Amino acid sequence: FLPFEWRGMQALPSTAHPLRQRLESEITQLREQESEFQKHMQARQKFMQQLHESDLVLTELKALDEEAVVYKLIGPVLVKQETEEARSNVEKRLSYIRNEVTRNEKLVQDISKQIGERRQRIGELEGKLRSEVAGKAAE
Repeated sequence: FLPFEWRGMQALPSTAHPLRQRLESEITQLREQESEFQKHMQARQKFMQQLHESDLVLTELKALDEEAVVYKLIGPVLVKQETEEARSNVEKRLSYIRNEVTRNEKLVQDISKQIGERRQRIGELEGKLRSEVAGKAAE
């Protein structure tokens, strides 16, 4: 999103100056929100990858016999773990990740809505400034 080019802004009357400041403030806030949006999109991508990996692990664990030996990597050590306990841990992890994905998606939707509203306000402010520039040029 690129804001209106400000040619001839020096010719604006002093009443337009607060409009310009407000527009600059809105643009700054828009950039911050877009940055936050990107941060949440990256987090969503990370959660989706973890969800997929954990889903694959659970599928593999469900395919095992009850007598199968399962090891869990804790730091540099492999520790023996009961198959049912491993399944339970992965299911809990999947539940946690799904909750985080849902929470993150709501944040992304909210931020996206705010960005749209801010862009609309910026467009309105640009229109007002263009009117003032055109009015001043006509004088």
